[in-house]
Amino acid sequence: SNLLDKFFTYDAIYPAESVNVASLNGDVIEYALPAVQHPSSSSFDPAADILISQRERHLLQPSMLAMRFKRMVAIGELRLEGLENAMVERVSITVEGATLAGVNSVDLSTGEVVGYGVKDASQCVTVEYTEPQSVDAPIYFVCNPLQLASGDSFVVDVVCQEGSYQRSVTLAAGRE
Repeated sequence: SNLLDKFFTYDAIYPAESVNVASLNGDVIEYALPAVQHPSSSSFDPAADILISQRERHLLQPSMLAMRFKRMVAIGELRLEGLENAMVERVSITVEGATLAGVNSVDLSTGEVVGYGVKDASQCVTVEYTEPQSVDAPIYFVCNPLQLASGDSFVVDVVCQEGSYQRSVTLAAGRE
């Protein structure tokens, strides 16, 4: 008999609602990073903050667990300039060819992502506010980790009570 079969093994993912339980295939499971997020004026959307625990194995079933978690997403902060006294309702960030959100798969035994955008891949993340926010407040969003280099670009679409605005940004030479 295999000694590992006798261990109690614990994995945890936060938030639990992000997990596609039907996807469990050995140690690989799928979790959803929402493309539409609802942050507050001072923080990102907690439903988009995907945390996965380091696997815990115990020979005897413990009465308590102390787990360490790894953030599987990148947290972004965007500040808008050039709009005076505007009230922001929605902001979309698009990176052509990137997978900013969607269903990802992770190997629970290693805690490493094995596939970004295995389903419902989105190259856009949209932040929607329940109450319009001042244009002076930072805009927090969550996406899959990515690195943009010189020459790469992204598009920001902003919907305010006063109107809609779009800006394409290309990273200058030497910028990441």
